[in-house]
Amino acid sequence: MSEPESALSGASVVAWLRQVSPYFQRHRGQTFVVYFGGEAVAASGFTDLIRDLLLLAAVGVRLVVVFGARPQIERRLAARGIAPRVVGDLRVSDAETMAEVREVVGAMRLEIEAAFSFGSRGGPLSGAGCRIASGNFVLARPAGIIEGVDLMFTGLVRSVDARAIAARLE
Repeated sequence: MSEPESALSGASVVAWLRQVSPYFQRHRGQTFVVYFGGEAVAASGFTDLIRDLLLLAAVGVRLVVVFGARPQIERRLAARGIAPRVVGDLRVSDAETMAEVREVVGAMRLEIEAAFSFGSRGGPLSGAGCRIASGNFVLARPAGIIEGVDLMFTGLVRSVDARAIAARLE
């Protein structure tokens, strides 16, 4: 039985390392902000994305991960029989909707944190020591009334506490 075509030979791994090592050097200690939508979390390749991010962390890149949850929230609202109201690109978030949003986002946060934890166990990134922390680093302001509709609890980013994020990364 022959080796799978996707397997890399020792020589090709060394050639690849020589090619990418300048990038590792250049970006060690740098902070990358990585955003992925809820679609990425639900995709079959999500584990590969997490492994790629763990590789970046293993070579010294400081990661700030931001994720979206729109499809998961939409599915939850539909399952609960809550018809979403949208104005422009923004969902009208009443108290009932916000309760569902908090549950979905909280569950997703745990899922993403678990993926980072399990992704660093075993395999080539075992012992990489990627630690996860989350926090309330973003301050929002009410979106207000748009096209005559009160968006209630829907907010827009007011500020990001970059100092607190940097301190947490340290």
